[in-house]
Amino acid sequence: MATLAMETDLDETQREYLEIIKSSADSLLSLFTDLLDFSNIQSGKIDPESVPFRLHNLITAWTNVAALPASQKGLELVFDIQPGVPDELVGDYHRMEQVVRILMENAVKFTNHGKVVLSINVTSTHGNKINVLFTVSDTGIGIAQDKLETIFAPFIQSDSSYTRKYGGLGLGLSLASRLAMLMGGRIWAESRQGFGSTFYFSVGMDRV
Repeated sequence: MATLAMETDLDETQREYLEIIKSSADSLLSLFTDLLDFSNIQSGKIDPESVPFRLHNLITAWTNVAALPASQKGLELVFDIQPGVPDELVGDYHRMEQVVRILMENAVKFTNHGKVVLSINVTSTHGNKINVLFTVSDTGIGIAQDKLETIFAPFIQSDSSYTRKYGGLGLGLSLASRLAMLMGGRIWAESRQGFGSTFYFSVGMDRV
């Protein structure tokens, strides 16, 4: 209904309020989806898919998710697609969208000024198979070195005070890590507290 209302004649303030309502509803829907997927992974009910897709469509989906919250915080959102990355690929489109969405949402959430950068690069090629590396970097609050080993555990945040300040269940990174493993990939992170974080998602795919 918020989406339909946004298609009517509105003044600037009304449109801003409706955008916030829609963004909040989308975030709540994502939270429910993440909880269901986490439960299904735990019970072995999710199998990876392999379908043709266009990388351009993934980037559009990630832009739609991150653009508004980044804009509201005055953050620069940057997409850096390296030469040699094909647009047409075969892989688990939905799970890849979900993993990078989680990483980007976290980056925007924990960054108060500066920018969030998504870089995509091909790291290896073997015939028709390629390995793609998605890198999400931010200039946010960062993570203490002794907490990097725990951030992928379910319902854990690197600092309990972040739950009060930023909200969330501490589920996203654990789900992203499990989804990456489901696709035969992996996630890892580098960070310096007070200077930002970089998360890496590496996964194999096929060319079309």
